[in-house]
Amino acid sequence: MSGLNPYGPYFDLFELGLDKAGQTERDQMYLLVKFGLAPIRKKYGPVTITSGYRTPEHNVAVGGVENSQHVKGQAADFITGNQVECFNWLREWWPGQCFYYLQKGHIHLALPRIELAEAGRLYCTALDK
Repeated sequence: MSGLNPYGPYFDLFELGLDKAGQTERDQMYLLVKFGLAPIRKKYGPVTITSGYRTPEHNVAVGGVENSQHVKGQAADFITGNQVECFNWLREWWPGQCFYYLQKGHIHLALPRIELAEAGRLYCTALDK
């Protein structure tokens, strides 16, 4: 199966930040692409990934939170043609975290995390920061 792009026709290893990731992180990002980012791309057109997988060092350098799902390959920040419509659509069905950072202008999408569900923190919201 060499040469096939597991992230489909819309995304590649480098734009998702996976060139420095291990197989576990690549597998997690595959799920995010398959069930989140690819459907967004299909519905809203081009999706620009502004942050995908981050090494722990990169996460510190950009001010990411200590337990960031980006470090696990479970989150991506992106921009698409109609951010508001896309965010409202995601709010209707996405089971993980989804934040619309208004000032930064991107949407953060992450796979569901059991510990967050138990803490009542699975939600979609717009943040003014």
